[in-house]
Amino acid sequence: MINIETLNELLTSHPNCALVNSVCLSLRYGIWPFTNMDPSAPETFYAPHQTLNADAAQFILEKQDVDIRFDCYSAAFGPDLLQGIFSLLIDGIPKPHLDKL
Repeated sequence: MINIETLNELLTSHPNCALVNSVCLSLRYGIWPFTNMDPSAPETFYAPHQTLNADAAQFILEKQDVDIRFDCYSAAFGPDLLQGIFSLLIDGIPKPHLDKL
């Protein structure tokens, strides 16, 4: 087990105090970047569903596979998210000047 208070005291002379504080906060409260811990935040978020056209869907699936292969994107972990976590919307944006998504 990590004693966060001792770790914080040992690293008070570290040249990057902001990093030390960030690590200690993360160890205390968890590591969910940009999480809104406001108790009034909604438990769920709903955005109207948009259907992708076939080209956009194919592009996103191919990009996802590349990102998973290079450990830049996680494989699916099921439909149930932990409390306070949102699944971001993903979409393909047409780039007409490049003739691709």
